[in-house]
Amino acid sequence: FFLMIRRPPRSTQSRSSAASDVYKRQGNEEWKVQTISRDDTPILKSRDKKIDYSVDSKRHWEFQKTLISHLDGVRDIYFIPNQLIMASVSEDCLVKLWDLNKLLISEENEPYFTLRDHTGPLFSVTGFQSKDEPYLYTAGAEGLIKVWRIPLPGELDPQGDEADLSFSLNSVEAHEEVIWEIEHNQYENLLLSSSSDATIKLWGTDNDSEDPKIKQIKTFGLSVGQNQNDIP
Repeated sequence: FFLMIRRPPRSTQSRSSAASDVYKRQGNEEWKVQTISRDDTPILKSRDKKIDYSVDSKRHWEFQKTLISHLDGVRDIYFIPNQLIMASVSEDCLVKLWDLNKLLISEENEPYFTLRDHTGPLFSVTGFQSKDEPYLYTAGAEGLIKVWRIPLPGELDPQGDEADLSFSLNSVEAHEEVIWEIEHNQYENLLLSSSSDATIKLWGTDNDSEDPKIKQIKTFGLSVGQNQNDIP
């Protein structure tokens, strides 16, 4: 099965439609977690709570849960490789980490941890897996790209004070204006960033280090001293 976050379509769904509940949304801070299944077999077994991977010719969407935690519009999400963990970024400057394994078998709908270090709205998140350690890259209005080590649910003290914890490893002043998108190629150790400053930048990433850093390789777009109005 696949877990997906779907924005509601532009067209209004009929309330009589079987899919109407999937697309209804109350505000920017709410989004739907859904699963794709191919028959009417429940995604979660009621007894052992294990995931059922049964496949049939019939395909439909099955609504699972609404996650509510961000204080402003959710801009991007990223599924952690080899983990049932999802990261979300928002215009509230926060990165939320979600334990999907726990969310799908309980009534809980809150993130298990919040990463706090950005001071501006966030628009993009990506990441990679290195030596069984998951990492994130985040970017947004500050023009910075930040690198994070992701804490796993088992290493956090439920009774502890998360305000004293910091998992931000380093950051790079990547662009002069807003960064709208970052994409990472884990196999080639490359990262792309696109910005309102009319440039796309290619970065090399050090995925094998315990303190991953990024180094600029090339800039595509306006040359130094060139005005955007000069581009035909």
